[in-house]
Amino acid sequence: MNLATALEAVLSDPDVTDIHFTDGGAVWIRSGRSLIPHPEGIALEPGELNSWLADNHFHNDPIASLSELGGDADFAYSTPNCRLRAQAFLSGGRLCMAMRRLSDNAIEFSQLGLPEQVLNLAVRPRGIFLVTGQTGSGKSTTLASIINHLNRNEQQHIITIEDPVEYLYENDRCLITQREVKRDTTSYVRALRAALREDPDTILIGEIRDRETMEIALSAAETGHLVLATLHTNGAAATVERVASFFEGTVKAAAMSVFGSVINGIVCQQRLFDKEGKTVIVPEVMVPTDAIRNNIRKSEIIQIIQAMRMGSRDGQLLFDTALRDLMSSGRIDYETACFYATEPDQI
Repeated sequence: MNLATALEAVLSDPDVTDIHFTDGGAVWIRSGRSLIPHPEGIALEPGELNSWLADNHFHNDPIASLSELGGDADFAYSTPNCRLRAQAFLSGGRLCMAMRRLSDNAIEFSQLGLPEQVLNLAVRPRGIFLVTGQTGSGKSTTLASIINHLNRNEQQHIITIEDPVEYLYENDRCLITQREVKRDTTSYVRALRAALREDPDTILIGEIRDRETMEIALSAAETGHLVLATLHTNGAAATVERVASFFEGTVKAAAMSVFGSVINGIVCQQRLFDKEGKTVIVPEVMVPTDAIRNNIRKSEIIQIIQAMRMGSRDGQLLFDTALRDLMSSGRIDYETACFYATEPDQI
């Protein structure tokens, strides 16, 4: 089967979220928590993925192009009825591709199940707010809901820099400029430097991957802009540690001093399924009190964790507390809570 026909057949099922292609191999799909071969045995002909990528993205030899890029490449793709985020990559010299279905419309923040304080921290007029977690934890969806809220309630210029663009926005009360890395700009760093000359109020950075991007993001927050961004970390305190790891020596001390001053908050997310198979976002929330800001400036990770454990009145929320709440409400069982817990023996 050719890829276009396979894609149309798979996307006819609205519950399919992810699709996996291997050149000349079976098509696998994810629906809910399960990844399975397509039940109708859909498979690609040998050479089909190579031809499709040459026609729709690389416009030359895909294997040679991917090798030059380091073995993988992200891009967006649209069908008449659906938008997808794709990653083409090499596995044992063989072409593979993973696709994720994207929503055309940003979800309402109230539908995420996150504490209201997360939104309150995120929409402050200046500073930096970080949404973190592993791949597939819902970081982009959370950021999109925040942009959606700003678009309806503020009068701003919002610039998003993404790789690729995931959610599309229509201007409401805000002017929203969306830039895609490799389509509209060569890199996050270049786009971010340019954004500071484009009269922004809010800047969304799809992912902070290196020191230079982090430096510019901190500078933007320090000079009166709101910066929203993601990082791949597994906890709020680990996020502070990750930011610190971008820097060394005297530069590190200066950068962490700025970070401690401009951070508005951190929400780290885990994505799991409840007893009914519905998606649940489990948050860990760090509210930057004066004490925690001081800990951040000194990169005192253990002290941050301790302050969060003792700071429920300040709005601090640990993963394990959120998991216990879900267990108490009957949405997840004890085994699930222990599996995702930071300290299972405390559940």
